[in-house]
Amino acid sequence: MKKMKIFGLAMVLFVLVACNGEYDNDDNIGERGTLPTEQQRGTPQIIEDIEDIQTEDEIDEYLRIYRDFDRIALRSLLTDEVVTEFTFSLEEDQVVRDVYEFANGYYGALIVGGFDISRNEEGEVIGWSFFGEGDAMFFLFDSELNLVEEYEVTNDDLVSSWSTVVTFENSEILIYYFDKWESGLYVYNLMTHTTTQIQIDLDEDILINQLQHTVVSNQLAFIGSRINDEANLYLGMIDLETNQVQYTRTDFDPNEVIISGNYFLLTEGVPPAFMGGVPEGKAMIINMLTGEEYLLRVDGYESMRGMVAANRYFLTGSHERIRLYDIATNEMVLEREPSVEMLPYVPSSIGPNGEHIEGVIPHIREFIAVRTGLYVVVFDIGDGTTHLEWIVID
Repeated sequence: MKKMKIFGLAMVLFVLVACNGEYDNDDNIGERGTLPTEQQRGTPQIIEDIEDIQTEDEIDEYLRIYRDFDRIALRSLLTDEVVTEFTFSLEEDQVVRDVYEFANGYYGALIVGGFDISRNEEGEVIGWSFFGEGDAMFFLFDSELNLVEEYEVTNDDLVSSWSTVVTFENSEILIYYFDKWESGLYVYNLMTHTTTQIQIDLDEDILINQLQHTVVSNQLAFIGSRINDEANLYLGMIDLETNQVQYTRTDFDPNEVIISGNYFLLTEGVPPAFMGGVPEGKAMIINMLTGEEYLLRVDGYESMRGMVAANRYFLTGSHERIRLYDIATNEMVLEREPSVEMLPYVPSSIGPNGEHIEGVIPHIREFIAVRTGLYVVVFDIGDGTTHLEWIVID
């Protein structure tokens, strides 16, 4: 019997690095697909003790990798402590552009040059923007963030592409990227410094804008659009063993597309004030392997973000609550208020001398899949202080 448990973690100080559309097929909500039956899904349960999850998993902490412009760090979700960190010696135009967590326990970091870095009067980095091509390096780390090897990246097209995926399997580090100028998918071998084009059956005028690797099925999930027709999205999968492509076009106009396992989650944005300023409460979920689509009706701002949990639920919420919806039926199966009190909402404003006065805006900052069946909702209570709520689906 499947069980769902949700519980809170004591409030901690936790710094994370970090269009409105129409869809008219409302009659088909929850009627498509072959998700598990009610008996297979089980009944939600709520557990309050954080020690339960530690006992069940027989481990002490869950580590997440974070990046700053010049360093990476492993931080424990349970204690909010930085377990270990690594600081790079960078050139003036270099930043840590991406970090990677591999299934075999290793970590990677891609260092890229060609950035214009802005600093305040104290010399602290406050932002950066990419202005051209630059040198790149890839650093490989073990599970404790000890440096294993560093590699020079010799492919300039890869460096200038933002649609990149890195895999580390069978002692090979491969970087997949889409070259919009050549309209092609390529793979770069970091060990041999060789580049190979992957021949895929994809219309030439479809450009891939985002790539993500799904480890379980060894496929590349992609988000694309046609040249001169960016209003319609193309979502699909590329099998890395056969190079076969499955893709579908969607009329749903999302604010954001989130890849959760083998699912695409299409979220809404906030309409302009003259249109009401509140989302309609629609979220689209597409199974990338089967092409099945599910249009969910949720409560207002819940359609703006979330994730697919345990291949059958939509995990979402607002600063007032967490909710879990059954994807197949659109039924809300779990609801829970945060176990700490959120601060009252106060909008940002301009002071009498024209200075910016930061508001107090409680919100959900992030949804994290720690592993299959274990999820974390990160709340900002309104002043930068964060609180974690853990969801367990057994």
